[in-house]
Amino acid sequence: MTKYSLDDMKWTREPERWTRLGDSTVAWTSSPVSDFWRHTGGVAPKHDGNSLLTPVGAGDFAFEADVTGTLTDQYDQFGVFVEIDEQTWIKAGIEFDGGFWLSTVATKERSDWARERAEVAAVALRLLRHDDTVQVLVGEDGSWRMIRELTLAGPARVGVYSCAPKGEGFSILARFATEVEE
Repeated sequence: MTKYSLDDMKWTREPERWTRLGDSTVAWTSSPVSDFWRHTGGVAPKHDGNSLLTPVGAGDFAFEADVTGTLTDQYDQFGVFVEIDEQTWIKAGIEFDGGFWLSTVATKERSDWARERAEVAAVALRLLRHDDTVQVLVGEDGSWRMIRELTLAGPARVGVYSCAPKGEGFSILARFATEVEE
């Protein structure tokens, strides 16, 4: 069982506006012209999005969050984030690119983007790490469906994130589970 509390989480880049709503819910406005991205597709690397993370060490963990936002500008995005360092991380969530996309970016020096259509700008996500293998799962109709699996070893931090690569920022609401079965 992995336990989480906002008391143990810290912003990597604190948004100008954010509000704590209890022990497991937070609302914020994404910082403008911000991103998490590394050397792919001619896009310069950036690591200045908003992420609210807690240390989980180098072992197994599970993290779950329900996240929703008001995406309006191209590439606005929010979701869950697991980070080893600025060059090694995974982000998964909803992204706006002419419509909503369930998007996952795995980064080990270079970012690798995978996506599928999404109906709404809201998502339930689960990250599971067992023996350095991370599974990214999406909640649908009361069950979990795996959308990506990859290796991510080392002491990590996990939590929620947002970025607005081309926009002026947008509102996000995230509620995470305080206890998650691994």
